[in-house]
Amino acid sequence: MKIIVITFILLLQACTSQRVKEVPNFNLSGSDSKKEYEKFKLSRVSIHGGNFESEGTFTGAYAKQLNPLVEQISPKTMKLIEDSKFKERAFWGVWALWFATIFIKDSEGKRTNLYWAGMGATFGYIFYLDSERSKFADQFNQDLKSKFSPGFSYNFSF
Repeated sequence: MKIIVITFILLLQACTSQRVKEVPNFNLSGSDSKKEYEKFKLSRVSIHGGNFESEGTFTGAYAKQLNPLVEQISPKTMKLIEDSKFKERAFWGVWALWFATIFIKDSEGKRTNLYWAGMGATFGYIFYLDSERSKFADQFNQDLKSKFSPGFSYNFSF
């Protein structure tokens, strides 16, 4: 039993981001700044944590570890994350309502339209939350890029 627990702990540690403990060097310029930007570019951010693009898909950082870095680089992203906490937690309510419809059946024992509508609403809400989370990563990456040298970070937005 101890070996299983130790193996599980080691597996979790292997999937924990090491990048979150580092701080970007904003004094770099040219190709070095591009490399540093790519190193800290986020692919996903939520109230629970995030992932760096330069690390593996299963390597992530918990919010407790990631939030100081996000706050330092992009306070605007932290505000977006804070504003989305209710939406993220409301998902569990939507999911619970859909789950409750499992027990509702018509006289023939078939699922009702309420079940299928609940399933559609749940999956629709999942897609909505995912689109919101992509905005967080985009905002963070934009702010991260702007902190590097002007030759690399300057972009036009209309």
